[in-house]
This record gives sequence, C-alpha cells and structure tokens, in this order.
Amino acid sequence: MSPQLKSTTSTLLLDHQQQQQQLHPADNSPTSSCYSPCYCQTPTSTGDSLDDGSINGHSMVILDWDDTIVPTQALISHGGKLSLSSAYTSVVEAFLSLLLELTNGNVCILSSSTEGWVKESCKIYLPRLLPVLSNIKVIHTPKQHLQRGIKQKEASAVKIASEWYSHLPKGNEGSPSSQVLLIGNQIGDISPSKMISSLLPNTSVKTCLLKTHPSVQDIQRQLTYLYYSLISILTDDGNHLDYSVADASSEAILDLYAADIDNRYTITVTRREIQECDDDISCEGRQKSQHNNNSNRFVLTTA
Repeated sequence: MSPQLKSTTSTLLLDHQQQQQQLHPADNSPTSSCYSPCYCQTPTSTGDSLDDGSINGHSMVILDWDDTIVPTQALISHGGKLSLSSAYTSVVEAFLSLLLELTNGNVCILSSSTEGWVKESCKIYLPRLLPVLSNIKVIHTPKQHLQRGIKQKEASAVKIASEWYSHLPKGNEGSPSSQVLLIGNQIGDISPSKMISSLLPNTSVKTCLLKTHPSVQDIQRQLTYLYYSLISILTDDGNHLDYSVADASSEAILDLYAADIDNRYTITVTRREIQECDDDISCEGRQKSQHNNNSNRFVLTTA
C-alpha cells in the first residue's frame, strides 16, 4: 500500500471509529430478510475496536464485483453511459480501504466477468479507486465452466481460501480467530461457504448477502451499512455466520452516512494537499537558504 493511500486510509479509519461513537440513527435494525434472521450490527456499535488483534492477519475476505461494487445492471440499462457520484466513489473507497486494513491486505475480488473487466470498469467509472484496487487480488472465472462437478467460481473461492489458510503462521492455523468472509449479491457468491468450512478446520466462515438486483443507490447504501458493520462482523464470536443487508435500515440515515464519508474524504484530501504545499514551500525555502549560504561562502572565500 502506497504511503499516500495508507495516510488517507488511516485518517478515514480514525474518523470511522469516532463516527461510530457519535452517530445515532433512529432506526437501529434492518428490516426483515428472506435470507437470514441474522443482521449486521448497526453503525452505532461502540464496543468494537480497530486495534483488535484477532482480526488482522487471520481474516480473508472474498468479494464479488458486479452489482456488489460496480452497478453493472444499471450500466447496462444506461448503455454504459453512467456517471457515479463522488459520494458513491467515497463510500466504495472507504469500504475497500477498511477491508484491506482489517485483514492486512487479505482481500480478493472474485468475478465471473470477462478477463480484465474489473480493472477496466474501475478505470472508466471509479478511476479514483485504481490505487486501492492495485492492492487487491483480482481473479476472473468463466461463468459456465464446470470443474469436478461444481461451478468454477465456487472452486476458485475454495482454492483462494485454502491457499490463504495454508500460509497462516505456524501455531495460528486452525485457531478460532481464523475466518473467511464471503460478500456478494448472488447465492453463488456465498455458496462456497459450506465447502470452505468443511476443508478449513476450526475456521469461522461467514457470509453476507446483498440485494440481487440493486440500483446504484442500493449499492451505495449497502456498502455504507457494511462500512460501519465490518468490525462487528469480523469480531463476532461465531454465533452469527450468515448476514444480510438486502434491506438495510433507514435509507435517509444511510444517505447521511454516505454524505459524511464523502465529506471526510474531501477534508482528508484537502489537508494532504495543504501539507504537501507547505512541504514544498518549506523545501523551496531551505533550498534558497542553502543557495544563499553557498553564495556567501563563495564571496568570503574569494575576498
């Protein structure tokens, strides 16, 4: 992760923790979902810590792309001509950055789209996210290809999780803190959980199902909700393994959260630009001072 990206991420994470303690939505729980009776914790959880050692290094997140991060259905319906708002971009960036931070970079985007689509769609519709995406492993799998009787995407998810698990430090393999989180908008995105659970002993495998046919606003709200719920999900003691934000809580509140994330991103970037400007001015001043000293030294020497 680049120093600039890390600086922005750290600031957002600090603001995230402060925001958890300050924001208090009127509606504290999601509406009912057909998928699971277990829901993500509300964005106001104050007991979770960003410094929880049980998360970093022992968690793997496998994430879908189309209609989970990028509103592909909306893009298709608009003939590819769709401009995503700054708030949408900021929410996605904050969400992915938090995932990377909480897992020490153990995040993989698994897409059944055409090879190269993830990076290309990011470049076209979410160009600001390219530095973040460069820190995430991206794997494309054919939709229809079958391998050993299971769909390729499921086989790929199992392989990704198994490889991550095999590289855990000795003494940590199979520890209760090891966990895999699958996030997507289709049942196929989370169905590998059973096989992964059977292959990785004592590893908690969690899933989070999103709306199957989301609008652009739906995705923004879901990722906003997840942004404030990730720590709760990853620190869950294992009683709740299947989550759903298909119907998140108050839409008005989530829109306010998204606007706040965007505002904090703008402030963070502005601060960084001011700091860089101050550093440039300071550097230029030192160079001029050094030049003057050298000139004076030359005059004294030749006098």
